[in-house]
Amino acid sequence: MLATRGRAYDQSCDPETDMHAIGLTFATVAILLAETAGARDALPALRVDGRRFVDAHGRHIILHGINMGFSGHPREGTYSWNHRPEDFARIAGLGFNCVRMPIFWSALEPAPGEYDVGFLEALDDKLDLALDAGLYVILDMHQDLWGQGVPGARGAPTWALLGKDLPHVSEGPVWSAAYFQSPRVQQAFDDFWANAPGPGGVGIQDRFAMAWKHVAARDAEHPAVIGYDLLNEPFPGSGIGEAMQAVTERMLPRLQAAGVDLGDVPENQLGFAAFDAARSSIGAYREYLAAGDEITARLDRTLLGPMYARVSAAIREVDTRRLLFTSPGFPANLGFRSDLPRLVAGGGGAESGHVLAPHAYDADLDRIRLIVGKLLDQSDAMDVPLLLGEWGNLSNSDSIYDGDPVPSAHAINRLLETRLASDTYWYLEGVIEEAAYFPAVQRPYPMAVAGTLQRYAFDPVTGEFECVWREHASVVAPTRMYVPRVHYPGGYDIHVDPAGAEIETRRLDRGDIVELLPDATAVERRVHITRR
Repeated sequence: MLATRGRAYDQSCDPETDMHAIGLTFATVAILLAETAGARDALPALRVDGRRFVDAHGRHIILHGINMGFSGHPREGTYSWNHRPEDFARIAGLGFNCVRMPIFWSALEPAPGEYDVGFLEALDDKLDLALDAGLYVILDMHQDLWGQGVPGARGAPTWALLGKDLPHVSEGPVWSAAYFQSPRVQQAFDDFWANAPGPGGVGIQDRFAMAWKHVAARDAEHPAVIGYDLLNEPFPGSGIGEAMQAVTERMLPRLQAAGVDLGDVPENQLGFAAFDAARSSIGAYREYLAAGDEITARLDRTLLGPMYARVSAAIREVDTRRLLFTSPGFPANLGFRSDLPRLVAGGGGAESGHVLAPHAYDADLDRIRLIVGKLLDQSDAMDVPLLLGEWGNLSNSDSIYDGDPVPSAHAINRLLETRLASDTYWYLEGVIEEAAYFPAVQRPYPMAVAGTLQRYAFDPVTGEFECVWREHASVVAPTRMYVPRVHYPGGYDIHVDPAGAEIETRRLDRGDIVELLPDATAVERRVHITRR
Protein backbone atom coordinates (compact mmCIF):
# COMPACT_ATOMS: atom_id res chain seq x y z
CA MET A 1 0.00 0.00 0.00
CA LEU A 2 1.47 3.34 -1.05
CA ALA A 3 -0.44 6.12 0.65
CA THR A 4 -0.72 9.80 -0.14
CA ARG A 5 1.70 12.27 1.43
CA GLY A 6 1.42 12.48 5.23
CA ARG A 7 0.07 8.97 5.62
CA ALA A 8 1.82 5.67 6.13
CA TYR A 9 3.55 3.38 3.66
CA ASP A 10 3.46 -0.33 4.48
CA GLN A 11 5.48 -3.04 2.84
CA SER A 12 5.85 -6.72 3.64
CA CYS A 13 9.02 -8.68 2.95
CA ASP A 14 9.15 -12.44 2.66
CA PRO A 15 12.54 -14.11 3.24
CA GLU A 16 12.14 -16.11 0.03
CA THR A 17 11.72 -12.98 -2.12
CA ASP A 18 14.97 -11.79 -3.71
CA MET A 19 13.96 -8.21 -4.48
CA HIS A 20 10.92 -6.06 -4.82
CA ALA A 21 10.40 -2.43 -5.60
CA ILE A 22 7.24 -0.39 -5.81
CA GLY A 23 6.64 2.64 -8.00
CA LEU A 24 10.29 3.41 -8.85
CA THR A 25 10.70 6.53 -10.94
CA PHE A 26 13.43 6.88 -13.56
CA ALA A 27 15.36 9.27 -11.29
CA THR A 28 15.14 6.84 -8.39
CA VAL A 29 16.45 3.97 -10.49
CA ALA A 30 19.32 6.14 -11.71
CA ILE A 31 20.44 6.96 -8.16
CA LEU A 32 20.12 3.38 -6.96
CA LEU A 33 22.04 2.05 -9.94
CA ALA A 34 24.77 4.63 -9.40
CA GLU A 35 25.17 3.42 -5.81
CA THR A 36 24.96 -0.32 -6.47
CA ALA A 37 26.53 -0.85 -9.89
CA GLY A 38 30.00 -0.94 -8.34
CA ALA A 39 31.23 -0.75 -4.77
CA ARG A 40 33.93 1.70 -5.90
CA ASP A 41 31.15 4.24 -6.46
CA ALA A 42 29.31 3.32 -3.26
CA LEU A 43 31.83 4.55 -0.68
CA PRO A 44 31.39 8.29 -0.35
CA ALA A 45 33.99 9.98 1.84
CA LEU A 46 33.21 10.44 5.54
CA ARG A 47 33.76 13.44 7.77
CA VAL A 48 33.06 14.27 11.40
CA ASP A 49 30.32 16.69 12.40
CA GLY A 50 30.19 16.95 16.17
CA ARG A 51 29.44 13.42 17.40
CA ARG A 52 28.25 12.22 13.99
CA PHE A 53 29.81 10.59 10.94
CA VAL A 54 28.49 12.26 7.78
CA ASP A 55 29.13 11.08 4.22
CA ALA A 56 29.67 13.12 1.05
CA HIS A 57 25.91 12.94 0.33
CA GLY A 58 25.09 14.56 3.67
CA ARG A 59 23.81 11.35 5.26
CA HIS A 60 24.30 10.50 8.95
CA ILE A 61 26.32 7.26 9.02
CA ILE A 62 26.44 4.54 11.65
CA LEU A 63 29.54 2.35 11.30
CA HIS A 64 29.00 -1.27 12.28
CA GLY A 65 31.97 -3.41 11.42
CA ILE A 66 34.36 -6.14 12.39
CA ASN A 67 38.07 -6.51 13.07
CA MET A 68 39.88 -8.53 10.43
CA GLY A 69 42.30 -10.14 12.87
CA PHE A 70 45.55 -11.81 11.82
CA SER A 71 47.38 -15.11 11.90
CA GLY A 72 50.54 -15.79 13.89
CA HIS A 73 53.16 -13.19 14.64
CA PRO A 74 54.50 -10.98 11.85
CA ARG A 75 58.25 -11.32 11.41
CA GLU A 76 60.63 -8.45 10.84
CA GLY A 77 60.05 -7.03 7.38
CA THR A 78 57.54 -9.65 6.25
CA TYR A 79 53.83 -9.93 6.78
CA SER A 80 50.96 -11.17 4.66
CA TRP A 81 47.24 -11.19 5.34
CA ASN A 82 45.46 -14.49 4.78
CA HIS A 83 42.11 -12.86 3.99
CA ARG A 84 40.60 -13.78 0.62
CA PRO A 85 38.01 -11.98 -1.54
CA GLU A 86 35.33 -14.29 -0.19
CA ASP A 87 36.13 -13.17 3.37
CA PHE A 88 35.37 -9.56 2.49
CA ALA A 89 32.23 -10.66 0.64
CA ARG A 90 31.18 -12.66 3.70
CA ILE A 91 31.61 -9.61 5.94
CA ALA A 92 29.51 -7.45 3.63
CA GLY A 93 26.94 -10.23 3.36
CA LEU A 94 26.55 -10.20 7.14
CA GLY A 95 25.55 -6.54 6.96
CA PHE A 96 28.76 -4.94 8.21
CA ASN A 97 29.80 -1.75 6.45
CA CYS A 98 33.40 -1.40 7.64
CA VAL A 99 36.45 -3.34 8.78
CA ARG A 100 39.25 -2.48 11.17
CA MET A 101 42.38 -3.83 9.49
CA PRO A 102 45.61 -4.40 11.45
CA ILE A 103 49.00 -3.21 10.30
CA PHE A 104 52.23 -3.66 12.23
CA TRP A 105 55.07 -1.23 12.68
CA SER A 106 57.57 -4.11 12.60
CA ALA A 107 56.37 -5.14 9.15
CA LEU A 108 56.10 -1.58 7.87
CA GLU A 109 59.54 -0.40 9.01
CA PRO A 110 61.81 -3.45 9.55
CA ALA A 111 64.88 -1.19 9.69
CA PRO A 112 64.99 2.44 10.85
CA GLY A 113 63.80 4.70 8.03
CA GLU A 114 63.35 1.81 5.59
CA TYR A 115 59.76 0.97 4.61
CA ASP A 116 58.87 -2.41 3.17
CA VAL A 117 57.38 -1.94 -0.30
CA GLY A 118 56.10 -5.51 -0.41
CA PHE A 119 54.18 -5.01 2.81
CA LEU A 120 52.58 -1.83 1.48
CA GLU A 121 51.68 -3.44 -1.83
CA ALA A 122 50.04 -6.33 0.04
CA LEU A 123 48.11 -3.78 2.08
CA ASP A 124 46.95 -2.09 -1.12
CA ASP A 125 45.65 -5.43 -2.39
CA LYS A 126 43.54 -5.88 0.75
CA LEU A 127 42.23 -2.35 0.53
CA ASP A 128 41.11 -3.05 -3.02
CA LEU A 129 39.29 -6.20 -1.86
CA ALA A 130 37.50 -4.22 0.83
CA LEU A 131 36.56 -1.58 -1.71
CA ASP A 132 35.19 -4.17 -4.12
CA ALA A 133 33.02 -5.51 -1.29
CA GLY A 134 31.77 -2.00 -0.45
CA LEU A 135 33.49 -1.88 2.95
CA TYR A 136 35.10 1.11 4.59
CA VAL A 137 38.52 0.46 6.17
CA ILE A 138 40.06 1.77 9.38
CA LEU A 139 43.81 1.08 9.44
CA ASP A 140 44.79 -0.08 12.93
CA MET A 141 48.45 0.21 14.02
CA HIS A 142 48.23 -2.83 16.21
CA GLN A 143 50.38 -3.77 19.18
CA ASP A 144 50.11 -6.28 22.01
CA LEU A 145 52.77 -6.06 24.77
CA TRP A 146 54.76 -3.52 22.71
CA GLY A 147 56.31 -5.70 19.98
CA GLN A 148 59.29 -7.68 18.76
CA GLY A 149 61.83 -8.63 21.42
CA VAL A 150 59.08 -9.44 23.95
CA PRO A 151 57.95 -13.10 24.04
CA GLY A 152 54.48 -13.52 22.60
CA ALA A 153 54.22 -9.85 21.62
CA ARG A 154 53.61 -8.10 18.31
CA GLY A 155 53.73 -4.53 17.07
CA ALA A 156 56.92 -2.47 17.21
CA PRO A 157 60.14 -3.57 15.48
CA THR A 158 63.08 -5.00 17.44
CA TRP A 159 65.17 -1.88 16.88
CA ALA A 160 62.53 0.19 18.73
CA LEU A 161 63.02 -1.86 21.93
CA LEU A 162 65.78 -0.13 23.87
CA GLY A 163 65.62 -2.23 27.05
CA LYS A 164 66.16 -5.64 25.48
CA ASP A 165 68.10 -6.98 28.47
CA LEU A 166 65.49 -6.18 31.09
CA PRO A 167 63.58 -9.15 32.55
CA HIS A 168 60.23 -10.14 31.14
CA VAL A 169 57.60 -11.50 33.55
CA SER A 170 54.16 -12.84 32.65
CA GLU A 171 52.62 -14.81 35.49
CA GLY A 172 49.05 -13.53 35.61
CA PRO A 173 45.71 -15.11 34.68
CA VAL A 174 45.63 -13.67 31.13
CA TRP A 175 48.25 -12.76 28.51
CA SER A 176 47.76 -9.04 29.17
CA ALA A 177 48.98 -9.50 32.76
CA ALA A 178 52.50 -8.94 31.43
CA TYR A 179 51.66 -5.24 30.95
CA PHE A 180 51.49 -4.96 34.74
CA GLN A 181 54.42 -7.28 35.54
CA SER A 182 57.10 -7.06 32.86
CA PRO A 183 59.92 -4.52 33.37
CA ARG A 184 60.84 -4.97 29.69
CA VAL A 185 57.34 -4.09 28.45
CA GLN A 186 56.93 -1.18 30.83
CA GLN A 187 60.35 0.27 29.95
CA ALA A 188 59.53 -0.01 26.24
CA PHE A 189 56.50 2.19 26.76
CA ASP A 190 58.38 4.55 29.09
CA ASP A 191 60.96 5.09 26.35
CA PHE A 192 58.18 5.64 23.82
CA TRP A 193 56.43 8.26 25.97
CA ALA A 194 59.76 10.01 26.61
CA ASN A 195 60.61 9.92 22.89
CA ALA A 196 63.94 8.42 23.93
CA PRO A 197 66.60 8.51 21.20
CA GLY A 198 66.90 5.27 19.28
CA PRO A 199 68.94 4.31 16.21
CA GLY A 200 70.58 7.33 14.59
CA GLY A 201 69.69 9.44 17.63
CA VAL A 202 66.10 9.83 16.41
CA GLY A 203 63.36 9.63 19.03
CA ILE A 204 61.32 6.42 19.07
CA GLN A 205 58.07 8.38 18.99
CA ASP A 206 59.34 10.52 16.12
CA ARG A 207 60.08 7.35 14.14
CA PHE A 208 56.56 6.12 14.86
CA ALA A 209 55.04 9.39 13.64
CA MET A 210 57.11 9.24 10.44
CA ALA A 211 55.97 5.66 9.83
CA TRP A 212 52.35 6.77 10.03
CA LYS A 213 53.09 9.68 7.71
CA HIS A 214 54.49 7.22 5.18
CA VAL A 215 51.34 5.08 5.31
CA ALA A 216 49.07 8.11 5.05
CA ALA A 217 51.00 9.54 2.10
CA ARG A 218 50.53 6.29 0.22
CA ASP A 219 46.87 5.61 1.06
CA ALA A 220 45.49 9.13 1.47
CA GLU A 221 43.50 8.86 -1.76
CA HIS A 222 42.35 5.25 -1.49
CA PRO A 223 38.53 5.46 -1.45
CA ALA A 224 38.10 2.61 1.03
CA VAL A 225 40.25 4.15 3.77
CA ILE A 226 38.27 6.38 6.11
CA GLY A 227 40.85 6.79 8.83
CA TYR A 228 43.78 5.74 10.96
CA ASP A 229 43.60 4.13 14.40
CA LEU A 230 46.86 5.57 15.69
CA LEU A 231 47.85 2.93 18.28
CA ASN A 232 46.02 -0.10 19.56
CA GLU A 233 45.50 -0.13 23.34
CA PRO A 234 48.51 2.01 24.36
CA PHE A 235 49.85 1.18 27.81
CA PRO A 236 51.04 3.91 30.24
CA GLY A 237 54.24 2.06 31.17
CA SER A 238 55.66 2.04 34.69
CA GLY A 239 53.30 4.84 35.69
CA ILE A 240 50.61 2.19 36.10
CA GLY A 241 52.31 1.12 39.32
CA GLU A 242 50.90 4.13 41.16
CA ALA A 243 47.37 3.25 40.07
CA MET A 244 47.77 -0.42 40.95
CA GLN A 245 49.06 0.45 44.41
CA ALA A 246 46.06 2.72 44.98
CA VAL A 247 43.47 0.15 43.94
CA THR A 248 45.20 -2.65 45.87
CA GLU A 249 45.20 -0.60 49.05
CA ARG A 250 41.52 0.18 48.53
CA MET A 251 40.70 -3.52 48.14
CA LEU A 252 42.78 -4.77 51.11
CA PRO A 253 39.86 -4.63 53.58
CA ARG A 254 37.74 -6.68 51.19
CA LEU A 255 40.53 -9.23 50.72
CA GLN A 256 40.97 -9.54 54.46
CA ALA A 257 37.21 -9.86 55.00
CA ALA A 258 37.18 -12.67 52.44
CA GLY A 259 39.81 -14.52 54.47
CA VAL A 260 42.65 -14.09 51.99
CA ASP A 261 46.02 -14.59 53.65
CA LEU A 262 48.03 -11.82 52.05
CA GLY A 263 51.22 -13.52 53.19
CA ASP A 264 50.47 -16.30 50.70
CA VAL A 265 50.04 -13.91 47.76
CA PRO A 266 53.24 -13.06 45.83
CA GLU A 267 53.80 -9.32 45.55
CA ASN A 268 53.42 -9.34 41.78
CA GLN A 269 50.05 -11.08 42.16
CA LEU A 270 48.49 -8.65 44.65
CA GLY A 271 47.00 -6.54 41.89
CA PHE A 272 45.20 -9.56 40.43
CA ALA A 273 43.90 -10.54 43.87
CA ALA A 274 42.58 -6.99 44.26
CA PHE A 275 40.90 -7.26 40.86
CA ASP A 276 39.21 -10.52 41.91
CA ALA A 277 37.94 -8.84 45.08
CA ALA A 278 36.61 -5.93 43.03
CA ARG A 279 34.57 -8.26 40.86
CA SER A 280 32.63 -9.61 43.84
CA SER A 281 29.94 -6.95 43.32
CA ILE A 282 29.29 -3.90 41.18
CA GLY A 283 29.66 -1.76 44.29
CA ALA A 284 33.13 -3.18 44.93
CA TYR A 285 34.03 -2.63 41.29
CA ARG A 286 33.00 1.01 41.40
CA GLU A 287 35.12 1.44 44.52
CA TYR A 288 38.07 -0.25 42.80
CA LEU A 289 37.86 2.03 39.75
CA ALA A 290 37.43 5.16 41.84
CA ALA A 291 40.73 4.47 43.58
CA GLY A 292 42.66 4.61 40.30
CA ASP A 293 40.56 6.93 38.13
CA GLU A 294 42.48 10.15 38.75
CA ILE A 295 45.83 8.47 38.12
CA THR A 296 44.83 6.78 34.86
CA ALA A 297 43.16 9.98 33.65
CA ARG A 298 46.36 11.94 34.28
CA LEU A 299 48.51 9.31 32.52
CA ASP A 300 46.33 9.48 29.41
CA ARG A 301 46.36 13.26 29.43
CA THR A 302 50.11 13.67 29.92
CA LEU A 303 51.46 10.67 27.99
CA LEU A 304 48.98 9.68 25.29
CA GLY A 305 47.79 13.21 24.54
CA PRO A 306 51.17 14.57 23.35
CA MET A 307 51.90 11.39 21.38
CA TYR A 308 48.60 11.54 19.52
CA ALA A 309 49.18 15.23 18.79
CA ARG A 310 52.63 14.48 17.34
CA VAL A 311 51.41 11.59 15.17
CA SER A 312 48.31 13.43 13.95
CA ALA A 313 50.43 16.46 12.99
CA ALA A 314 52.68 14.20 10.90
CA ILE A 315 49.69 12.62 9.17
CA ARG A 316 48.07 15.98 8.51
CA GLU A 317 51.13 17.05 6.51
CA VAL A 318 50.09 14.56 3.81
CA ASP A 319 46.41 13.82 4.49
CA THR A 320 44.04 16.50 5.75
CA ARG A 321 40.82 14.55 5.32
CA ARG A 322 41.01 11.05 6.80
CA LEU A 323 39.63 10.53 10.31
CA LEU A 324 41.96 10.05 13.28
CA PHE A 325 40.89 7.35 15.75
CA THR A 326 42.48 7.44 19.21
CA SER A 327 42.14 4.82 21.91
CA PRO A 328 42.42 5.59 25.62
CA GLY A 329 45.09 3.75 27.57
CA PHE A 330 44.69 0.03 28.23
CA PRO A 331 43.22 0.59 31.76
CA ALA A 332 40.12 2.16 30.16
CA ASN A 333 39.26 -1.33 28.84
CA LEU A 334 38.51 -2.22 32.46
CA GLY A 335 36.58 0.97 33.16
CA PHE A 336 39.26 3.28 34.54
CA ARG A 337 38.80 6.91 33.61
CA SER A 338 40.66 8.47 30.71
CA ASP A 339 41.24 12.15 30.06
CA LEU A 340 42.41 12.20 26.46
CA PRO A 341 42.62 15.72 25.03
CA ARG A 342 40.66 16.38 21.87
CA LEU A 343 42.90 16.72 18.83
CA VAL A 344 43.34 20.28 17.62
CA ALA A 345 41.28 21.15 14.54
CA GLY A 346 42.89 22.18 11.28
CA GLY A 347 43.06 25.75 10.03
CA GLY A 348 40.05 27.74 8.90
CA GLY A 349 37.77 26.31 11.58
CA ALA A 350 37.92 22.83 10.04
CA GLU A 351 37.03 19.75 12.09
CA SER A 352 40.00 17.77 13.40
CA GLY A 353 38.41 14.52 12.28
CA HIS A 354 38.95 13.14 15.77
CA VAL A 355 37.12 9.96 16.76
CA LEU A 356 37.29 8.33 20.20
CA ALA A 357 37.88 4.59 19.66
CA PRO A 358 38.04 2.78 23.01
CA HIS A 359 37.71 -0.93 23.73
CA ALA A 360 35.60 -2.77 26.30
CA TYR A 361 35.83 -6.40 27.38
CA ASP A 362 33.63 -8.02 30.01
CA ALA A 363 30.68 -10.41 29.97
CA ASP A 364 29.27 -9.33 33.33
CA LEU A 365 26.13 -7.34 32.66
CA ASP A 366 26.57 -4.69 35.36
CA ARG A 367 30.27 -4.15 34.71
CA ILE A 368 29.96 -3.86 30.93
CA ARG A 369 27.19 -1.28 31.34
CA LEU A 370 29.47 0.68 33.67
CA ILE A 371 32.52 0.43 31.39
CA VAL A 372 30.78 1.32 28.14
CA GLY A 373 28.73 4.03 29.83
CA LYS A 374 31.90 5.79 31.05
CA LEU A 375 33.38 5.65 27.56
CA LEU A 376 30.24 7.11 26.02
CA ASP A 377 30.28 9.89 28.60
CA GLN A 378 33.87 10.64 27.63
CA SER A 379 32.86 10.90 23.97
CA ASP A 380 30.07 13.32 24.89
CA ALA A 381 32.44 15.45 26.96
CA MET A 382 34.95 15.61 24.08
CA ASP A 383 32.14 16.22 21.55
CA VAL A 384 33.55 13.65 19.12
CA PRO A 385 32.01 10.47 17.69
CA LEU A 386 32.57 7.19 19.49
CA LEU A 387 33.45 3.99 17.72
CA LEU A 388 33.82 1.05 20.09
CA GLY A 389 36.89 -0.31 18.34
CA GLU A 390 36.90 -3.70 20.06
CA TRP A 391 34.32 -5.58 22.06
CA GLY A 392 33.22 -9.16 22.14
CA ASN A 393 35.33 -12.30 21.85
CA LEU A 394 32.79 -13.33 24.46
CA SER A 395 33.43 -17.03 23.90
CA ASN A 396 36.83 -16.44 25.55
CA SER A 397 37.18 -18.89 28.44
CA ASP A 398 39.41 -16.64 30.56
CA SER A 399 37.90 -16.12 33.99
CA ILE A 400 38.01 -12.35 33.51
CA TYR A 401 35.06 -12.71 31.13
CA ASP A 402 32.70 -14.39 33.57
CA GLY A 403 28.98 -13.99 33.09
CA ASP A 404 26.46 -14.85 30.37
CA PRO A 405 27.71 -13.24 27.14
CA VAL A 406 24.32 -13.06 25.42
CA PRO A 407 22.60 -10.44 27.62
CA SER A 408 25.91 -8.57 27.92
CA ALA A 409 26.21 -8.32 24.15
CA HIS A 410 22.65 -7.05 23.86
CA ALA A 411 23.36 -4.52 26.62
CA ILE A 412 26.32 -3.17 24.67
CA ASN A 413 24.11 -2.80 21.61
CA ARG A 414 21.47 -0.94 23.58
CA LEU A 415 24.05 1.52 24.91
CA LEU A 416 25.42 2.10 21.40
CA GLU A 417 21.92 2.61 20.04
CA THR A 418 20.94 5.05 22.77
CA ARG A 419 23.97 7.24 22.06
CA LEU A 420 24.02 6.71 18.26
CA ALA A 421 27.56 5.31 18.52
CA SER A 422 29.42 2.98 16.16
CA ASP A 423 31.43 -0.20 16.66
CA THR A 424 33.79 -2.80 15.19
CA TYR A 425 33.40 -6.24 16.76
CA TRP A 426 36.49 -8.30 17.72
CA TYR A 427 36.91 -10.31 15.52
CA LEU A 428 36.50 -12.39 12.34
CA GLU A 429 37.35 -15.71 13.95
CA GLY A 430 36.11 -19.13 12.82
CA VAL A 431 32.41 -19.50 12.24
CA ILE A 432 31.29 -16.53 14.28
CA GLU A 433 27.79 -16.98 12.92
CA GLU A 434 27.42 -20.05 15.16
CA ALA A 435 28.28 -18.26 18.40
CA ALA A 436 25.40 -18.03 20.88
CA TYR A 437 25.71 -14.26 21.06
CA PHE A 438 26.14 -13.65 17.33
CA PRO A 439 22.52 -12.54 16.78
CA ALA A 440 23.48 -9.60 19.02
CA VAL A 441 26.36 -8.79 16.68
CA GLN A 442 24.30 -9.19 13.51
CA ARG A 443 21.59 -6.71 14.41
CA PRO A 444 19.29 -4.35 12.50
CA TYR A 445 20.73 -0.86 12.26
CA PRO A 446 20.58 2.28 10.09
CA MET A 447 23.65 2.23 7.86
CA ALA A 448 22.92 5.70 6.47
CA VAL A 449 20.02 8.12 6.89
CA ALA A 450 19.20 11.02 4.58
CA GLY A 451 19.51 13.65 7.26
CA THR A 452 20.13 13.52 11.01
CA LEU A 453 19.41 10.37 12.97
CA GLN A 454 17.28 11.08 16.04
CA ARG A 455 17.00 7.63 17.59
CA TYR A 456 16.84 3.95 16.80
CA ALA A 457 16.34 0.79 18.82
CA PHE A 458 15.97 -2.94 18.34
CA ASP A 459 14.20 -5.29 20.74
CA PRO A 460 15.68 -8.78 20.25
CA VAL A 461 12.79 -10.41 22.12
CA THR A 462 9.90 -8.97 20.11
CA GLY A 463 11.85 -8.25 16.93
CA GLU A 464 10.59 -4.67 16.80
CA PHE A 465 12.93 -2.17 15.19
CA GLU A 466 12.29 1.56 15.14
CA CYS A 467 14.33 4.28 13.48
CA VAL A 468 13.55 8.01 13.46
CA TRP A 469 15.48 10.69 11.59
CA ARG A 470 15.10 14.31 10.57
CA GLU A 471 15.28 14.24 6.79
CA HIS A 472 17.18 17.02 5.04
CA ALA A 473 15.66 18.40 1.84
CA SER A 474 19.13 18.75 0.30
CA VAL A 475 19.99 15.03 0.61
CA VAL A 476 18.99 12.96 -2.41
CA ALA A 477 20.83 9.71 -1.63
CA PRO A 478 18.70 6.95 -0.06
CA THR A 479 18.37 6.06 3.59
CA ARG A 480 19.78 2.56 4.02
CA MET A 481 19.04 0.02 6.76
CA TYR A 482 20.25 -3.51 7.32
CA VAL A 483 17.72 -6.14 8.39
CA PRO A 484 19.26 -9.56 9.25
CA ARG A 485 17.11 -12.59 8.60
CA VAL A 486 18.29 -14.31 11.80
CA HIS A 487 15.83 -12.09 13.69
CA TYR A 488 13.02 -12.43 11.12
CA PRO A 489 12.83 -16.11 10.12
CA GLY A 490 9.24 -15.71 8.93
CA GLY A 491 9.76 -12.40 7.17
CA TYR A 492 9.00 -8.87 8.31
CA ASP A 493 6.70 -5.93 7.73
CA ILE A 494 7.91 -2.37 7.17
CA HIS A 495 5.85 0.67 8.08
CA VAL A 496 7.11 4.14 7.04
CA ASP A 497 5.47 7.33 8.27
CA PRO A 498 5.23 9.70 6.51
CA ALA A 499 5.87 7.81 3.31
CA GLY A 500 9.01 8.57 1.33
CA ALA A 501 9.12 8.67 -2.45
CA GLU A 502 10.25 5.07 -3.01
CA ILE A 503 11.42 1.93 -1.21
CA GLU A 504 13.53 -1.00 -2.36
CA THR A 505 14.86 -4.11 -0.66
CA ARG A 506 18.06 -5.84 -1.78
CA ARG A 507 18.88 -9.34 -0.60
CA LEU A 508 22.30 -10.18 0.89
CA ASP A 509 23.58 -13.54 2.09
CA ARG A 510 22.05 -13.32 5.55
CA GLY A 511 19.88 -10.25 5.48
CA ASP A 512 18.37 -7.43 3.45
CA ILE A 513 19.30 -3.84 2.79
CA VAL A 514 16.20 -1.67 2.81
CA GLU A 515 16.56 1.62 0.94
CA LEU A 516 14.18 4.58 1.10
CA LEU A 517 14.60 7.51 -1.22
CA PRO A 518 13.88 10.93 0.33
CA ASP A 519 11.29 13.16 -1.30
CA ALA A 520 13.12 16.53 -1.08
CA THR A 521 11.25 17.77 1.98
CA ALA A 522 12.44 18.42 5.51
CA VAL A 523 10.41 16.05 7.65
CA GLU A 524 10.84 13.72 10.61
CA ARG A 525 10.47 10.21 9.23
CA ARG A 526 9.89 6.99 11.17
CA VAL A 527 10.45 3.38 10.13
CA HIS A 528 8.94 0.56 12.16
CA ILE A 529 9.82 -3.08 11.35
CA THR A 530 8.02 -6.03 12.92
CA ARG A 531 8.16 -9.81 12.58
CA ARG A 532 5.56 -11.51 10.45
